[in-house]
Amino acid sequence: MEGMGITTSTIAKLMNHVEAGPRATHVYARHPYDTEKRQALEAWGRHLDALIHGLTSARVVPFRQ
Repeated sequence: MEGMGITTSTIAKLMNHVEAGPRATHVYARHPYDTEKRQALEAWGRHLDALIHGLTSARVVPFRQ
């Protein structure tokens, strides 16, 4: 996702990771980042669709059954 321009902060929020920094920041920072997370997941979905439908030149390795 980082290669797609999504910030590491937004990626951390998506994965429910706690970022380093002052403890007070974690207590008082209550913004849910819903818009940012939705935009990131929509972009990721478009990326996956492009991979699935062969619309990108990325190398996809199939798994053996």
